[in-house]
Amino acid sequence: MIWRRVLESINGFCECTGEDLDLSIRLRSKGYRIGLIDADVYSEVPNTYLAFKKQFSRWLFNSIWNMKHNLRLLLMSNDVSMWEKVDGVLWMLQFPSMSFAALSILATVILSVIGVLIPPMLYYSLRY
Repeated sequence: MIWRRVLESINGFCECTGEDLDLSIRLRSKGYRIGLIDADVYSEVPNTYLAFKKQFSRWLFNSIWNMKHNLRLLLMSNDVSMWEKVDGVLWMLQFPSMSFAALSILATVILSVIGVLIPPMLYYSLRY
């Protein structure tokens, strides 16, 4: 539930598919509180790999879209605590970071197969 005047104060819904994250960030950055209902929630899950891939791509795009449009708003807000800012940034980074982790694993496997070894940065720092 959201009051109409509150929704109007943040310029309504975005023209995006990730309106839940967008709305949450804009509401919190204006000082509004967001509550959660402590009850079971049922949702439809993808039943094929292709459907999962499309859903994950949508979540990834929404996270990046929100970072582009709302990161500055979140970080510059005086109504949001430092911990909420950190939490908001981590929330927006969760799907992009999963993609980078998968790419990192793939790159490591490919480099290992062709015989290239890149030591970790900690090794370099301890060496000198």
